[in-house]
Amino acid sequence: MFIFKKVISCVVFASLGSMLVGQTPLPYGENDRNPYVGNPSMRLSETAEETEARETFVEDRVYSDLFGTGLPSFFREGTWRLRLNPKMGDFIDKENVHFPIGLEYNFSDYFEVFTDVGTYFPNPFDSGGDWGTYNLRVGGKYSWWNFWDTPYNVSLGFRSDMPWSDPPLDVADGWARHEPFVAISREMNRDPATLVYLNMAYEFIGESPFTSNPISPRPKDRFFIRPGLIYYPGGNYRYSAEFEYRTSRFDSRTPNAADYVDWIGTREYTRAFTKVDEIFISPGITWFPTEEFREGFFVPGNWDIGIKLEIPIIEETDESIGVSVRFRWYYDYDEYLKTQLKNLWPLGRDGQD
Repeated sequence: MFIFKKVISCVVFASLGSMLVGQTPLPYGENDRNPYVGNPSMRLSETAEETEARETFVEDRVYSDLFGTGLPSFFREGTWRLRLNPKMGDFIDKENVHFPIGLEYNFSDYFEVFTDVGTYFPNPFDSGGDWGTYNLRVGGKYSWWNFWDTPYNVSLGFRSDMPWSDPPLDVADGWARHEPFVAISREMNRDPATLVYLNMAYEFIGESPFTSNPISPRPKDRFFIRPGLIYYPGGNYRYSAEFEYRTSRFDSRTPNAADYVDWIGTREYTRAFTKVDEIFISPGITWFPTEEFREGFFVPGNWDIGIKLEIPIIEETDESIGVSVRFRWYYDYDEYLKTQLKNLWPLGRDGQD
C-alpha cells in the first residue's frame, strides 16, 4: 500500500508540473517555430506542399507511439504503418522468441485501428522450441489535440489480445487480455522538442473467443500507470523514458486453489493468488535513417528502428530485463503517389491527363 501511495503521489506531482509550461504539438506543422529543422526526412529540393507534408509526417512519427504505449497521434487519413517487433530478450533465457507483426491504418486524421498477429520461432541459442502463431491483437484509438481548448492532447483507445492456439506456456498462457486506456500528452519545450505524457489502462483477463485451452490459473486483472518523456533534439535519434507501475490490487477474484496445487511456487500461481505491485523503467532510443540511407532500400514511404529496455525495479513474478526491437514502416499511399510518382499518377500533375 505504501508503494501504491508513493506512485500516485508521483503521478499527481508530474501532472501538476506539466501544467506550468509548454505548448501542444499541432498535427499540421502550425507551431510558431518548427523544432524539426534538419530532420533526416527532409529532401534537398522539395515543394512547399512537400515541406508541409514532411513536417506533419515527422512530428507524428516522433510523438505518436512509444513501443506499444498508446499516445495521442494525428496521422493523415489513409496512412498505413507496418510494425515488426521481435522480443530480443527472449534470446537470453527462452526456448521460443516472440515476433509480433502488426499493421495500422488511419480511417481519419484522428481515428486509427490496428491488428497484430503474434508469431514465434525456436531460439537458436537454446534447445527445443517450435514455430507457430499464438494470438491476435486488435484495437484502435481516437485522439483530440487542444482538448477543450487546453494545451493537452488526449486519446481514448483499447486493445485486445486473444490467443487462438495452444503454444508452449513460455509463449502464451492462453488467457485473453482486454485493455481500455486513456492517454494525455503535452509539449514541454520546443527547442529541443520535449513531450511528457501519462497513459493509464486497466487490463481485464478472460477467456479467448478463439480456440485456446489455458491450463494455468487465471491471472488477476491489472491496473497500469505509465508516465513518460520523449526527447527529440532533431537529427536522426529520438530518446525516451517510461516509468510503469502495475498492480493487481483491484481484482478480488481468485481461482480455486485446490485445483492448482501443482502450480504453487510458479509465477502463474503468484499472478493468480497474490495482489502484486511491480515497477519497471523503460529507456528507449529510435533511429530515423536519412533519405540518402533509405534510397538503398526498395521500400516506398519511410521507416525507423527503435530499441527499448524493460528494467524491473520492483518485481514479484520473476520478471527479468527485457529487450525489444521494433521496425516501423510508414506508407501514405496518396501522398507518395502524388509526390514521388508524378509522371505516373495524374494527381501529381494537377489532375491533368
